[in-house]
Amino acid sequence: DSTIYPTMSTVGIDFCIMPILAAAAAVSLVVRPTCREFIFLAAGCSLSLWVRRLTPRFLPRPATARVRVAAADDNGKGSAAGGPAPILREKYVVTDLQMLRDILPAGASGSSLGDAPKVVGHLDEQMLGFVARSPFLQLATVDPSTGRPSVSPKGDAAGFVRVVRDRAGRGVALQIPDRPGNRLLFGLQNIVRGGGGVALSFEIPGNPTTLRCGGTARLTADPELLRAHAARGVDATMVVVVEVEHAFFHCSKAYLRARLWRPDAWPASEERYKVCFGPYFHRDDETKSRWLDDMIDKHYREVDRAVRGELPEPD
Repeated sequence: DSTIYPTMSTVGIDFCIMPILAAAAAVSLVVRPTCREFIFLAAGCSLSLWVRRLTPRFLPRPATARVRVAAADDNGKGSAAGGPAPILREKYVVTDLQMLRDILPAGASGSSLGDAPKVVGHLDEQMLGFVARSPFLQLATVDPSTGRPSVSPKGDAAGFVRVVRDRAGRGVALQIPDRPGNRLLFGLQNIVRGGGGVALSFEIPGNPTTLRCGGTARLTADPELLRAHAARGVDATMVVVVEVEHAFFHCSKAYLRARLWRPDAWPASEERYKVCFGPYFHRDDETKSRWLDDMIDKHYREVDRAVRGELPEPD
């Protein structure tokens, strides 16, 4: 259906004009107006309605205004149903846990970190084996000043993340080396700003199961740790130390649906989606934009050669 929400401007005009018209009508009944005054009153009503109709067209909508926005597919076209549709209809928004669980009831796996049987407060032997074989993880952090989350990929040879064990042999902390990158440092900045709560997702190529864990993170520039996490002749730039507070394995269904680890489902080399960074840095200069992308491609080739042991790690 075609749902259009009123803007704040229109609502404001209604609230301002209607009381004025009501007061004018009451006064007119008391003072017994002439025909000319009736004409003025009718003209005022007509003018107010005309202004009300035109206001949404000419006044900018405030950020809080709710308007219908056309949903678009990847090609920028309308919805699959054949036309614009509201992105979010208010009556269907899930606003509390009870409403959520009415739609998706909890099962035998529990409903939170506190009551899910598969969640443990450390890394057990099976999880330790997973970390040792994982060459890639995603680190999620939160900016404490805004509440805005950020996710950063981390990768190296399998086993690049080291595990600290307690006397019982349980994994209680993770050491994640940081390598030379783009220097934005969103995740590291979030941690030092006080957003120490982090979450991690470990992956193994070809394995549809994911290891998820979380805890409190701190950064260290301890020279001994940086040297201990050196790779390809270059020390780590920083080490993220995470004290593990919860860990569990996530089921395989998302990977199976995505066919992520099935080579026959991967795009052919000529169909791979190429991402260019040049336009973001040189929006009005195509020559410089292409030059930057060529330099980035050259840098990537050097990193690839370093991974294969042919070159030192480039900065």
